[in-house]
Amino acid sequence: MVTETGHRLFAEELGLTSGDLKQLPSRILGRRTSKIEIFAEQGRRSFPIASGSYEVDSMLVIPCSMGTLAAIARGSDDLIARAATSCLKKGASWCCAFGDTRSIDSVENMLRAQQAGAVIMPVIPAFYDSRKR
Repeated sequence: MVTETGHRLFAEELGLTSGDLKQLPSRILGRRTSKIEIFAEQGRRSFPIASGSYEVDSMLVIPCSMGTLAAIARGSDDLIARAATSCLKKGASWCCAFGDTRSIDSVENMLRAQQAGAVIMPVIPAFYDSRKR
C-alpha cells in the first residue's frame, strides 16, 4: 500500500511519480513482480488485504507515522490499520519502522502494538543518504 503521503515521498526523495499505479511496483523494484497487487481507491473497505482470509506472510509499515501507529494500536478503520490488525490477529509478522516519538501516547501505542505481536523498529538515521541524487 502506498498512501498519498507515500506517493509524495516517492516523488520528492526518489524522483518516482505514481503515473500509472500498476507500473509503480516495477519501477521501484526495477523488475516485474507478480506478488504485488494494485487496488483502486474506491471501495477500500472491501480490499482483500484488510480481510482475515487474505493470505499474507508479513506486513511492513515504513515509515510509520505516529498517527498511523495510533490508528493501528487503537483499531482505526483506515486501510493500513485494518490490514495491520488483520496481520496481527492471524499471527503474521508485522513491522513498524518509525522516525521519532513525541509523546507518552506514542510510546503507549508502540507498547500496544508490540503486545499484539508487532516488531517496533526505529529508522536508523544512517539509512538516509543526505546527498542529492
